[in-house]
Amino acid sequence: MPSPRRLGAWYHLPHGLANAMVMPHLLEASLPTIAPRLATLARHCQVTTSTDDGVAAEAFIARVRRLNADFGIPERVAALRGEDIPALARAARAEVRFTYAVPRYLGQAELESLLCGLMAQPASVGDDIAATEGDNGRPS
Repeated sequence: MPSPRRLGAWYHLPHGLANAMVMPHLLEASLPTIAPRLATLARHCQVTTSTDDGVAAEAFIARVRRLNADFGIPERVAALRGEDIPALARAARAEVRFTYAVPRYLGQAELESLLCGLMAQPASVGDDIAATEGDNGRPS
Protein backbone atom coordinates (compact mmCIF):
# COMPACT_ATOMS: atom_id res chain seq x y z
CA MET A 1 0.00 0.00 0.00
CA PRO A 2 -0.14 2.35 -1.90
CA SER A 3 -1.12 0.03 -4.63
CA PRO A 4 1.38 0.06 -7.49
CA ARG A 5 -1.55 -0.93 -9.72
CA ARG A 6 -3.00 2.53 -9.11
CA LEU A 7 0.23 4.20 -10.18
CA GLY A 8 0.27 2.02 -13.28
CA ALA A 9 -3.34 2.79 -14.16
CA TRP A 10 -3.04 6.53 -13.60
CA TYR A 11 0.47 7.11 -14.93
CA HIS A 12 1.06 4.16 -17.27
CA LEU A 13 3.87 2.63 -15.23
CA PRO A 14 4.59 -1.07 -15.60
CA HIS A 15 3.47 -2.92 -12.47
CA GLY A 16 6.94 -4.26 -11.58
CA LEU A 17 8.49 -0.82 -11.97
CA ALA A 18 5.83 0.75 -9.76
CA ASN A 19 6.41 -1.97 -7.14
CA ALA A 20 10.15 -1.31 -7.13
CA MET A 21 9.62 2.45 -6.82
CA VAL A 22 7.15 2.14 -3.95
CA MET A 23 8.96 -0.61 -2.02
CA PRO A 24 11.60 1.41 -0.13
CA HIS A 25 9.04 4.06 0.81
CA LEU A 26 6.60 1.45 2.06
CA LEU A 27 9.29 -0.41 3.98
CA GLU A 28 10.26 2.82 5.72
CA ALA A 29 6.63 3.64 6.55
CA SER A 30 6.16 0.13 7.96
CA LEU A 31 9.47 0.03 9.84
CA PRO A 32 8.00 0.28 13.35
CA THR A 33 6.02 -2.89 12.68
CA ILE A 34 8.44 -4.88 10.53
CA ALA A 35 11.92 -4.02 11.86
CA PRO A 36 12.56 -7.47 13.38
CA ARG A 37 11.56 -9.21 10.14
CA LEU A 38 13.63 -6.86 7.98
CA ALA A 39 16.56 -7.36 10.36
CA THR A 40 16.30 -11.12 9.90
CA LEU A 41 16.26 -10.67 6.12
CA ALA A 42 19.23 -8.31 6.26
CA ARG A 43 21.30 -10.81 8.24
CA HIS A 44 20.21 -13.74 6.08
CA CYS A 45 21.13 -11.84 2.91
CA GLN A 46 24.42 -10.79 4.51
CA VAL A 47 23.55 -7.10 4.21
CA THR A 48 24.71 -6.57 7.79
CA THR A 49 25.99 -8.41 10.82
CA SER A 50 24.49 -5.91 13.26
CA THR A 51 22.64 -7.44 16.17
CA ASP A 52 20.56 -4.27 16.54
CA ASP A 53 17.26 -4.86 14.72
CA GLY A 54 16.77 -1.17 13.94
CA VAL A 55 20.21 -0.82 12.41
CA ALA A 56 19.85 -4.06 10.46
CA ALA A 57 16.39 -3.14 9.16
CA GLU A 58 17.65 0.26 7.99
CA ALA A 59 20.57 -1.47 6.26
CA PHE A 60 18.10 -3.70 4.44
CA ILE A 61 16.10 -0.71 3.21
CA ALA A 62 19.31 1.03 2.13
CA ARG A 63 20.24 -2.09 0.16
CA VAL A 64 16.85 -2.09 -1.57
CA ARG A 65 17.47 1.55 -2.55
CA ARG A 66 20.94 0.65 -3.86
CA LEU A 67 19.53 -2.24 -5.87
CA ASN A 68 16.95 0.08 -7.39
CA ALA A 69 19.72 2.54 -8.30
CA ASP A 70 21.87 -0.27 -9.74
CA PHE A 71 18.97 -1.32 -11.97
CA GLY A 72 18.11 2.23 -12.99
CA ILE A 73 14.79 2.28 -11.14
CA PRO A 74 13.72 5.92 -10.76
CA GLU A 75 13.17 7.19 -7.23
CA ARG A 76 10.31 9.44 -8.29
CA VAL A 77 7.21 9.24 -10.48
CA ALA A 78 7.72 12.15 -12.86
CA ALA A 79 4.04 12.37 -13.80
CA LEU A 80 2.69 12.21 -10.23
CA ARG A 81 0.66 15.35 -9.51
CA GLY A 82 -0.08 16.73 -6.09
CA GLU A 83 -3.75 17.13 -6.85
CA ASP A 84 -4.00 13.38 -7.55
CA ILE A 85 -2.53 12.30 -4.22
CA PRO A 86 -5.68 12.31 -2.03
CA ALA A 87 -7.66 10.29 -4.58
CA LEU A 88 -4.75 7.89 -5.16
CA ALA A 89 -4.43 7.33 -1.42
CA ARG A 90 -8.17 6.75 -1.02
CA ALA A 91 -8.21 4.31 -3.94
CA ALA A 92 -5.20 2.42 -2.60
CA ARG A 93 -6.74 2.17 0.86
CA ALA A 94 -10.01 0.89 -0.59
CA GLU A 95 -8.18 -1.71 -2.67
CA VAL A 96 -5.98 -3.15 0.05
CA ARG A 97 -8.14 -2.77 3.13
CA PHE A 98 -8.94 -6.24 4.48
CA THR A 99 -7.84 -7.92 1.24
CA TYR A 100 -4.03 -7.69 1.34
CA ALA A 101 -2.00 -9.48 3.99
CA VAL A 102 0.16 -6.59 5.14
CA PRO A 103 1.76 -6.10 8.54
CA ARG A 104 0.32 -2.61 8.90
CA TYR A 105 -2.42 -0.66 7.14
CA LEU A 106 -1.52 2.98 6.59
CA GLY A 107 -3.99 5.78 7.16
CA GLN A 108 -4.97 8.40 4.60
CA ALA A 109 -2.48 11.01 5.86
CA GLU A 110 0.36 8.46 5.99
CA LEU A 111 -0.36 7.36 2.43
CA GLU A 112 -0.54 10.93 1.19
CA SER A 113 2.82 11.64 2.81
CA LEU A 114 4.33 8.51 1.26
CA LEU A 115 3.00 9.49 -2.16
CA CYS A 116 4.39 13.01 -1.75
CA GLY A 117 7.79 11.37 -1.37
CA LEU A 118 7.33 9.80 -4.81
CA MET A 119 6.72 13.14 -6.54
CA ALA A 120 9.39 14.56 -8.84
CA GLN A 121 9.20 17.75 -6.77
CA PRO A 122 8.30 16.35 -3.35
CA ALA A 123 5.56 18.27 -1.63
CA SER A 124 4.30 18.07 1.89
CA VAL A 125 0.80 17.06 2.83
CA GLY A 126 0.14 20.60 4.04
CA ASP A 127 0.57 22.01 0.52
CA ASP A 128 -3.01 22.12 -0.75
CA ILE A 129 -2.74 18.39 -1.36
CA ALA A 130 -4.66 17.08 1.62
CA ALA A 131 -7.41 19.62 1.00
CA THR A 132 -8.00 18.49 -2.60
CA GLU A 133 -11.18 16.51 -3.07
CA GLY A 134 -12.53 14.42 -5.91
CA ASP A 135 -10.89 11.93 -8.19
CA ASN A 136 -9.89 14.39 -10.95
CA GLY A 137 -11.39 12.07 -13.55
CA ARG A 138 -8.70 9.44 -13.04
CA PRO A 139 -9.54 5.76 -13.21
CA SER A 140 -10.08 4.01 -9.88
